[in-house]
Amino acid sequence: EKICRFIKKYDIIIPVPIHKKRKKQRGYNQSDLVAKEIAHEIPSLEYENKIIVGTRGWNLLETENSEKMINRENNRLKLSIEDGINRYGKDKEIIAFMHYPPITLNNINSELVKTLQKYNIKKCYYAHLHGNSHKDAVEGEKNGIKFKLISADYLEFNLFKI
Repeated sequence: EKICRFIKKYDIIIPVPIHKKRKKQRGYNQSDLVAKEIAHEIPSLEYENKIIVGTRGWNLLETENSEKMINRENNRLKLSIEDGINRYGKDKEIIAFMHYPPITLNNINSELVKTLQKYNIKKCYYAHLHGNSHKDAVEGEKNGIKFKLISADYLEFNLFKI
């Protein structure tokens, strides 16, 4: 709670990844702890007259646990979107961010995509695909939504203006 009050003073916060050796020494990742606290306290943000929403998402591959996890993340996405609308108004553009891709070559109509469509979200940025998996990225307009992979290595560690 104290962290969130402190952080609200700033326009933007950029997490710095921790090296795995440092994490092992400390036993925790401070950026991860701060991010989790913020996510619980601030499910949506307004920036430059746009509403920023999101969730972690989940791997869309069929696994034993995937349906349960995708449903959970889809509910979190809905809560984030509804929070943004309630806080900042229904007439602003909503932009979604996710860690895992909400769309794949084999699943262009995932529950996450259906939620984005339901709330008329036109832009969705995601990460998680690294190395050879870049070839699996779905980018451009699909189902009325513009998708963009923004993993740092995919962007060759260059900034990408959103």
